[in-house]
Amino acid sequence: MLKSNRAIVIGCGVNGLTCAVKLQELGLDVTIWTKDRVEHTVSMVAAAVWHPYLVYPKDRVANWARRSYEAFSALTQHDDAGVWLADGIAIPPKPVERPGWATDAMSVKIHERTAELPAHYSFRSPIIETPTYLPWLFQRFVNGGGVAMEQAVSSFDEAFEQAPIVINCAGLGAGGLANDDRVKPIKGQIVRLAAGAFDRFLFDERDPMAPTYMIPRRDDCILGGTTEPGLDDSLADEEAQIEIMARCAMFEPRVLEAEILGSLAGVRPARDEVRLEAEIVRGKGLVVHNYGHGGAGITLSIGCADEVKAIVATATQMMHTEALNGG
Repeated sequence: MLKSNRAIVIGCGVNGLTCAVKLQELGLDVTIWTKDRVEHTVSMVAAAVWHPYLVYPKDRVANWARRSYEAFSALTQHDDAGVWLADGIAIPPKPVERPGWATDAMSVKIHERTAELPAHYSFRSPIIETPTYLPWLFQRFVNGGGVAMEQAVSSFDEAFEQAPIVINCAGLGAGGLANDDRVKPIKGQIVRLAAGAFDRFLFDERDPMAPTYMIPRRDDCILGGTTEPGLDDSLADEEAQIEIMARCAMFEPRVLEAEILGSLAGVRPARDEVRLEAEIVRGKGLVVHNYGHGGAGITLSIGCADEVKAIVATATQMMHTEALNGG
């Protein structure tokens, strides 16, 4: 069944790119097929800070998130990767308790209600500056011999004609390829401010339809956000910008005085739970599905890609054995 050591990754967002790099570590010849170049993917619009928010199933998410945390923390040693550690807080729905994903390295502490803030927890987290990190990750892929092709895909058979291993990281398109109607679009919007408006990140998770977050970056600051299920356009809305800024100003009034650099919107590929599993297509090859991350795509990206890598390593070994035995 193993025709070659070629693999095709469908999708060039953070999950597709990360999987492609991980498969190169197995010695595979990896090609990315993508409808959108990396700079046009929804991943580029992500704020982004490591935070496993509203994504399931919890046990698997906790494992993927912890692995990603470790890897992103290590990337802070690479000045050109655009990753650094920051301190911040999260205000979860009641009750406030230690998150299931917490480790000692995250310095998680529970705080009682104060005059300024509801009960919350503080922690240390990697901030991943997507305008720097995604091009850096793409260059790693290219340096490893990878090629990205702008090519729409309507079925896995098209990919199987070129390679026996296919990774489905197509975001919203993943559901169509896999005939999975559980994949839904959720529009989200952020506001960019000039750098220096605040110096710690904040998440207010109490309203899942209007999550409030503030993320400092080196060259700007990000305010969010919105959650609009069913909307699949990426046009920023002025009323949403005003509403986001008003919510954030309740925590940090300085945001109203900061220079507004603009607003960005993107469409998250959401699902009731992440799908990460292998599918053997008899006579053709292996598909590994890795999609449905919603707003946690970057947070889970490295942990999920490590699991994809492990699945492919096991499957290729089995295929080699089958070929040697004349199967």
